[in-house]
Amino acid sequence: MKHPARRVRVLAGCGLLTLALGLFTTPAAAWDPSTTHQGLLESAVTRSAVHLRWMDASELERGLFTSLRVDPDRLSKDQLRLLQLTMRGAPADIGARPLGGPGACPSADAPPDTQQFCVDQALWEQSALGWLRLGMLAEVTPSARHLHHFVDRAHPEAPRWRDDDLPAAVLRKRQARSNGEPVAGIVTGTNFSGQASSAVAWLEDPSDLLAPAQTYAHLAAASSASTQAERDHHLALGLLGVGALIHVMQDLSVPAHARGDATAFFAPLSPAVGDRGLPLQEFVRVEYGRTELPDLLAQISRSSPPANSDVDPDEPAASGGGDPDDDPDDDSEPDDPDELDDGDAPEAPAPAAEPSPGPGQPPAGEPLATTLLGHMLGEGSYSGIANLAGRHFFSESSVPAPAYLDQTLSPTKAAATVLGDQHWLDPAEVEGATLSPWPAERGYLLTSTGRPLAAFDTDLDGRIRPYLDETCYRDQAAQLLPAAADVTRSLLDLLWPAWPQMQHRGDRVVLSIPDWASAEVQVFVQADDGVRRSIARHALEVGANNVVPLGAGELAAGERVVLVLTATRVDGPPIVIEQLTTSAESIPDPGPAPIVPVPW
Repeated sequence: MKHPARRVRVLAGCGLLTLALGLFTTPAAAWDPSTTHQGLLESAVTRSAVHLRWMDASELERGLFTSLRVDPDRLSKDQLRLLQLTMRGAPADIGARPLGGPGACPSADAPPDTQQFCVDQALWEQSALGWLRLGMLAEVTPSARHLHHFVDRAHPEAPRWRDDDLPAAVLRKRQARSNGEPVAGIVTGTNFSGQASSAVAWLEDPSDLLAPAQTYAHLAAASSASTQAERDHHLALGLLGVGALIHVMQDLSVPAHARGDATAFFAPLSPAVGDRGLPLQEFVRVEYGRTELPDLLAQISRSSPPANSDVDPDEPAASGGGDPDDDPDDDSEPDDPDELDDGDAPEAPAPAAEPSPGPGQPPAGEPLATTLLGHMLGEGSYSGIANLAGRHFFSESSVPAPAYLDQTLSPTKAAATVLGDQHWLDPAEVEGATLSPWPAERGYLLTSTGRPLAAFDTDLDGRIRPYLDETCYRDQAAQLLPAAADVTRSLLDLLWPAWPQMQHRGDRVVLSIPDWASAEVQVFVQADDGVRRSIARHALEVGANNVVPLGAGELAAGERVVLVLTATRVDGPPIVIEQLTTSAESIPDPGPAPIVPVPW
């Protein structure tokens, strides 16, 4: 026998659940996509050599501000849907929305004002930098794609990561409410429940539209396709993938991502019901916005309390020191972390950043590591962006659990007791760590250099409770944001290395090939309309000088020779770079340069 009343109650309950999940739909995110991520990209491109390399290779015809068009008819259904969803949600003020697209061009007899967004039929158009920006947004469309932006806390190199801090049922509900996963996944159990593929696995994913494998294919076609339209189309799609890669790497500069801490993204931000997110993200967004991020070289660090100081977490002004001679009524004393001098803050661990070029000097363009995984987890002297964030900083939910402490313990013993054995921090951070002041009801957990790992207070049960406050966030931002900008710069310089040293000798060129695994050069003749035809392909010897005959002969008006170099590294992403050159027959052999006496 059926019970209509019971069925009505069940359906009503499902409806209320759906409504409740839809009331607060702020997506979980690491750095804010419209401010922090964009500011990091802008900081990186000004330090990268990629723009100069593109301009030099194209005889000043292509750079990061060159317009590129994407043809919707060339896209797969999945690619088209991804682009349309991303453009629909892209903020209007960050330069990521292309002009044109399907439906943008009215009929020929339409008023001129209606054609201002028309490009050419259904084509989309924006700058190369704009496609990079759009790729950073596409990487989190839908926001559930954030799940592969994490690495495991205990084993960062693992292909899967896990977070057991919250029950699986709670995580599934919060994923549906805040991270774009379906409500049905709560019932079926298919939503994220504490385990997922890691950023390490994403690097090798052959099926993801934005993963490196498909990005490399587009970048190769961007040089080898026959028409200019095809090459621009593939370059734009390749830049989307590079933007996605940049987004993933920048997210790994967030301790919650580098420590597999999904729970941190659902921390309450205010007393309002459902107002949850990552406190570090909100602090950086409000404090620095898009244009005032801590500088890469200045290493601005604010208000890091030194050891053995009387510190009150509720008053960050006191976190700068514990000098008993300080007069609290003296207006000259800094009473806010923002008023402290840059030199007052202790030095924090950070990877070696490439120095900015001097006035009039081009960027060096040297990557921090030779592989994508090296940028993530470290290679050689570079520690890796995830290791920096995950092994030197706590995230919101990975701070030590509250603990009872004997008041007679020394500050060092008390800190060791609080940290325990499952802190997953670098030994340099925990050796010599102290609680300051101690004994006290509140203060800071400090490294041996005086940098705040966490604040602490005393809960109602008398336990010491570690947590992160504004002083900790300011210190994290001062170190991690410059590191994120530098890893972004490094990725661009890695994917587009400098053209090898080349000399013209009559109808030949001499290429000095580095110690790659293999290399070949393809010779194209490009017509005035951008159409390329291949006339030769030469295998190259690595680690040696190679004499390459161009074989172009006499070129027609408007034709030029284009060399496309394809190489594989011993370990690292493939290389596809190109160089425009003039006709071999039109290049005279100048011989040795004349000696010009210097006038005195």
